[in-house]
Amino acid sequence: MDDKQNQLMVIEQEKQIMEAQKAKLCILRDGGMLPKGCNEKEAWARMAVGVEMGMRPMQALNGIAIVNGHPTLHTDSIPSIIMASGLLEDQGVEWIGEGDKLACRYWCKKKGLATPQDWVFSIEDAKRAGLLNRDTWRNHTRKMLYNRARTYCLRNTFPEVLGNMYDMDEASEFKEQPVEAAPLVEPTPAKRTRKPKEEIVAEPVEIKDEAPKNAPEEIIDVEAEEPVDPRVAALDEEEPMPTLVQPREESPAQQAPFNLFEE
Repeated sequence: MDDKQNQLMVIEQEKQIMEAQKAKLCILRDGGMLPKGCNEKEAWARMAVGVEMGMRPMQALNGIAIVNGHPTLHTDSIPSIIMASGLLEDQGVEWIGEGDKLACRYWCKKKGLATPQDWVFSIEDAKRAGLLNRDTWRNHTRKMLYNRARTYCLRNTFPEVLGNMYDMDEASEFKEQPVEAAPLVEPTPAKRTRKPKEEIVAEPVEIKDEAPKNAPEEIIDVEAEEPVDPRVAALDEEEPMPTLVQPREESPAQQAPFNLFEE
């Protein structure tokens, strides 16, 4: 099977998946199971992104959100996607310090890599980012430190799986930049310029008697005259030569027929 047939098969499978997702979306909508504040168009966008991430419809509806114009993943959806990929070999967490010196170290090992990857996120990092002013960070400090360290480590280790997707907490820090509408420019009507009329002067037409083009041509058979030798022409103009032998006059007896029975 060549590459073109493989591509056609993939496209056909994607079409079938999208049709199935549409049918499921209609069922969830009619059953009132869409997330709060999520309209039908946004739900369809979440499910479309979920197909690319390998998520099931309900996982996509509850684990994906549009924050400041960016599709984002729920914090707990990120490790579930990594685990479903089968590339995560091992993982672990370590807490360092206490109080204002508290920090979370998360590490993971990817299949095919010799050494594990890690990331540390501390209270000092949260202060610099201005995160401690939020109620969620003040009330759930350890959980938020763990989420940040895990998200950073997994996204750096598995970029081909997450596709540079951010979690909801990260995307909330993005400032939505207003899009300035381009000024409307009214098109100027094109000016029509009329050319002066040119005087038409009739030229005299000469009428010629010409044979019709389709008339058959008259064929004249002219025999080519051979050149005449002047000496031969001079002989033809001379008088005819006299006859040298005179005819002999016959006698009446000779003229009469010979009869054998004549007495």
